[in-house]
Amino acid sequence: MKCLAICITGFEDICSNEIFEILKKKSKQLDSCVEFEANEKEYQKFCYYTQTSSRVLRDVNIFDINNIKSYKLGKTFAVRCIKKSSNLNSLEVESKVGEIITGKVNLDDPDVTVIVFLNDKVNFIGLDDFGDLSKRSYKIFLSPKSIKGNLAFSLLKFAGYDGKKTILDCFCSDGVIAIEAAAYSSGKSVRYYDKDRLNLDVKDTEVKVNGQVLAFDSILANVEKTKKNAKIAGVEKFFKVSKIDVEWLDTKLDEGSIDIICSQFPEISKRTNKKDIEKLYKEFFY
Repeated sequence: MKCLAICITGFEDICSNEIFEILKKKSKQLDSCVEFEANEKEYQKFCYYTQTSSRVLRDVNIFDINNIKSYKLGKTFAVRCIKKSSNLNSLEVESKVGEIITGKVNLDDPDVTVIVFLNDKVNFIGLDDFGDLSKRSYKIFLSPKSIKGNLAFSLLKFAGYDGKKTILDCFCSDGVIAIEAAAYSSGKSVRYYDKDRLNLDVKDTEVKVNGQVLAFDSILANVEKTKKNAKIAGVEKFFKVSKIDVEWLDTKLDEGSIDIICSQFPEISKRTNKKDIEKLYKEFFY
């Protein structure tokens, strides 16, 4: 069946590479999504292990508002639009699609969601069994401006992370970048504890330990958040968390010991002092 992985714009190649890593299948890169073929078992496996996708659709077809493919669903359903770029009205599309689907509507807690992905050049319609895969159940203790897990992992891959290199997150905040790296390096799914809830029929691979992951922060509260979230994710054994100021990095780490630095740097805002942030940046680059 035809499947569609919806990803962050600009990271289509990284999502495509992930499909090949997980399924050993080639795929077609489009705008903000990647198209691939998979059977039911492969589809579930990819949904379980993907760290780049926001949603993964199955039974995908090109969407035409004047010629809508009908689905016969034995489950409760809801129709939702994901609109990237289109002149079509989302509510009108949802209403029109819902009228021709055979099944019982449940807008609050549907068994399956019919997704219409309005993407300007090519629109798609498909079935979504598992919802928003960019959400992470381990993200309980949050920091302001916390980034989503699929963005964190996409940035890691953009930085060249292969799961074997030593990586440092020197402003770990709530730990999302380090946790995504540790999950990938160990081979443990970020949905490990969601498998039963999502009704995923997959087997876990043997957990391995490859590259070293280091998570530092100068704020003790952030260090504690990272530790707690890592424990919820089940990857606390696969990386080290420490309270270290950026000015002490060169004394705490051996020269050449870090392959990649990937971090969400502090930003100037109403809650921060501009001079303090500028000082942090100068210390880091020094």
